[in-house]
Formats: sequence, structure tokens, C-alpha cells
Amino acid sequence: MGHNDCVCEINVPTKMEKLTETYRFRVSKTQLDTLDKLRDLNVDVSQFIRLAIKEKINRDYKKIKTEKKELSLVKLKELYPNIF
Repeated sequence: MGHNDCVCEINVPTKMEKLTETYRFRVSKTQLDTLDKLRDLNVDVSQFIRLAIKEKINRDYKKIKTEKKELSLVKLKELYPNIF
């Protein structure tokens, strides 16, 4: 694994859960430098990333789900104009 590859788990586990899954993604040089600075400040970068992903999903999930439904409805209207 290269220096720019970051492997982290998506879910934020409770004390009883074990981290068993991995997800690899690439970050920019600036992002890597920022994560390295956090690591230098004794921040658990993996936990930081997991929490950031969880917060983003919680914040945007309803909007994403709604947009997907609207997209599907628009597509259906195009495919079946006589029904609507």
C-alpha cells in the first residue's frame, strides 16, 4: 500500500463490535499532510475518519434518499408519460 492510500472502516463500532471490513481510498497531498498533522497531535486518524463519514451520512442521508426517489419518479414519468 502506498503512502497516499488510506485504509479505514466505514462504520463506527461500539465497544463490542470488531472492525472487520476495510475500504481503501486515495487522498490528495494536502489531505495527507493534514492527516499527518492530526496524527502528530495524537489524534486517532482512523477513528477521526470513521466519525467524519458517520456524521456526513447522518447529515445527508435523508436528502440523498429524497433526491433518489425524485429522480426515479422523473425517470418513470419519461418512460410512461400516459400514467402520470
